[in-house]
Amino acid sequence: MFPFPSGRVSPVTRDTNAYSDLSIAADGHTLATVQRQTHMETYVLVDGVSATHARQLTLEGSPSQEIAWTRDGQLLISVAGGSITLLNPGSGTKAPFLSQVSFHGFGRTCADGHVVLSAAAAGVKVEAHLFRADADGGNAKELTSGKFDYLPACSGDFKTVLYANADSRLNKVAL
Repeated sequence: MFPFPSGRVSPVTRDTNAYSDLSIAADGHTLATVQRQTHMETYVLVDGVSATHARQLTLEGSPSQEIAWTRDGQLLISVAGGSITLLNPGSGTKAPFLSQVSFHGFGRTCADGHVVLSAAAAGVKVEAHLFRADADGGNAKELTSGKFDYLPACSGDFKTVLYANADSRLNKVAL
């Protein structure tokens, strides 16, 4: 808060929650705000079945941010905080995906079986480049070298990856 006329700053809360839309009542002593909470869970639902039959998949760590099916029926799950997990939804078996690069994120599968993802290059902590890998994480190849390349998506002809750069501009690179 910024009391008038002193302008001395003092905290309103001492927690780690996110708040928006702060409003001060006419009496100058009462505040109202909206606490924002995000709940992200991963569910699998068979086509044609009621949503009440959805099965929640349990993951360790942060909530999932992105999810994609692989050609062999597994799930590629990008997790907040920088990792990608390959999950077999039938057996529950989990394996880290492409552990040789850091800061994983935005993993996507391509119809031809490749996986494209945004990750930090070796030894780099502030940049994110695009990588291509086989469905099992092997044969990783760096595709871009921009400051922050993210949100990759494969083209239908399997020749190009579309992505956003640090300026949120749409770009493309050969797969």
